Amino acid sequence: HVVGLMPEPSNEEWHSLMLVVIGAVPGTFGRLYLSSYFAMKMPRKYWGTFLVNISSAFALGLLLALKPRYEESLNVSSFLFLSIGIGFLGSFSTFSTFIFEVVQTFFEQRWKEGLFLCAASVLAGLFAAGIGYRFGYG
Repeated sequence: HVVGLMPEPSNEEWHSLMLVVIGAVPGTFGRLYLSSYFAMKMPRKYWGTFLVNISSAFALGLLLALKPRYEESLNVSSFLFLSIGIGFLGSFSTFSTFIFEVVQTFFEQRWKEGLFLCAASVLAGLFAAGIGYRFGYG
């Protein structure tokens, strides 16, 4: 911490940060593995990123639906939402790679493909999150 610019983090803030880090490490490795795996199986590399982002949207919708049920009964709100919701899913999904791949298709003058990727990613992500949310409410 820089003296005078930021206050010293509290123990609770350090605890929250550690929960995010605990989730972020496996999320990053999971994204790297699955994106690479799907990139070898798909005609274009961006479909691997697409599948990772859509599965992450589903999981986030599911997690949001489960939040009210478990935060009161098990008092696991901090763990679930900091380590899984922010840490794991935040590092598992990748908006920056998605944007990079869309811009790359535009630079290669594959306009329709880039626009389709944008629309499909947003619509499929919203649909997947909705399905996850619905599934979580059972």
